[in-house]
Amino acid sequence: MKTKTFKFLFFALLSAVVGVFSACSSSDDDELGDHFERTALSFKNAIDDAQEKGVNYRIVDYRKKSEYDASHIPGAEWVMEGTTKNMNDGSYAAALKNAYGTSTKLFLYGSNNSVLMMTLAGSVSKGGFGKENTNILVGGFDAWEKAGYPVE
Repeated sequence: MKTKTFKFLFFALLSAVVGVFSACSSSDDDELGDHFERTALSFKNAIDDAQEKGVNYRIVDYRKKSEYDASHIPGAEWVMEGTTKNMNDGSYAAALKNAYGTSTKLFLYGSNNSVLMMTLAGSVSKGGFGKENTNILVGGFDAWEKAGYPVE
């Protein structure tokens, strides 16, 4: 009798775990609080969609200027190097706001520094751009290159 109870509990627990992981599985467009976190494919598709619809958008590279100069996503612009300091104090978001206005849909990417990326997302979204205009490339420029998309 104990073996049947154990098997039942084991399979019930296994089903629950599978259900949780299925519900939490990552899609290409994860809405995470105050931004959209996108895979390279989703990032590219969202940019293509914005172009087709005539949406006001900008692709922003927040890496070091030397990295941007060496190679970047076509059409990307460099505003200033993103650092934890200038994101926490709001000066990075202010620079973007001054350059583009807050109705611009931003596609932001940098290095593969997830802490910096999350700080950037929060700073920009709270800086006036909002969730609907804040898109972050998961894995940064490396993910774009690994996906085989063009660079300039």
